[in-house]
Amino acid sequence: MGPGLVESIYDGIQRPLDVIRDKTGDRINRGVEAPGINRERKWSFVPTVQIGAQVTGGDIIGIVQETVVVEHRIMVPPGVEGTIEEIKAGEFTVDQTIARIKTAVGTKDVTMLQRWPVRRGRPYREKKAPSEIMSTGQRVIDTF
Repeated sequence: MGPGLVESIYDGIQRPLDVIRDKTGDRINRGVEAPGINRERKWSFVPTVQIGAQVTGGDIIGIVQETVVVEHRIMVPPGVEGTIEEIKAGEFTVDQTIARIKTAVGTKDVTMLQRWPVRRGRPYREKKAPSEIMSTGQRVIDTF
């Protein structure tokens, strides 16, 4: 997860189709690789916390304006808890360090990119009940 994820169209395993087409043409060749998020593009990061702030996993430490509508919030990775030792505003790639958190076991570098296995649920503080029913309309299979 990171900035740039919503501006592309992906195949079934999160490979951007526009990048694959540039590499291989109209047909997808076996074994072609393309990162889901552009590692070279720089994003403008604006911190929302100060040095010395106490943070824990899931706390928002800054924002990146991904599109005119989408504001991407950069969070402390799950399982990390400590004090902000360093945080910088500016233009960064998703792999560059934007903050350092001093934890009980050392220092953790934070980037705009978080890797998370799809089969492992993200931690949350509380599960909120829906306020209204999600209506998706009639399924195509029910039409026939």
